[in-house]
Amino acid sequence: MKRSYLVCLLAMLLPYYALGYDFIADNVCYNITSEENLTCEVTYNENKDDYVWMKFYKGVVNIPEKVAHNGKEYTVTAIGMGAFKRSNELLEVIMPNTITTINYEAFDGCHRLKSLRIPKN
Repeated sequence: MKRSYLVCLLAMLLPYYALGYDFIADNVCYNITSEENLTCEVTYNENKDDYVWMKFYKGVVNIPEKVAHNGKEYTVTAIGMGAFKRSNELLEVIMPNTITTINYEAFDGCHRLKSLRIPKN
């Protein structure tokens, strides 16, 4: 019985620990999506203080095509799930042509967002 309880507890906590980011570059948080293909996605700042989290992305966010981390160059291919969610001070996001996916709730609650520059592809 203890083992099944532990398995259930781990299953509930796994999504919590899967959240967050792998690195920050130029005030943008990223998750590495493939080490083999050297790709990453924009994600959110997981600060537990919701007020600070909402203030992380503000003004204009210009996402580059490539970003360097630990001596490697990653291509930014996606806007992750909830990446900019509730970013109350976000006004504009400029995305490169390398972005091929915008995930669920990426801009949910961004009430002041005035402009999204979405890639042609």
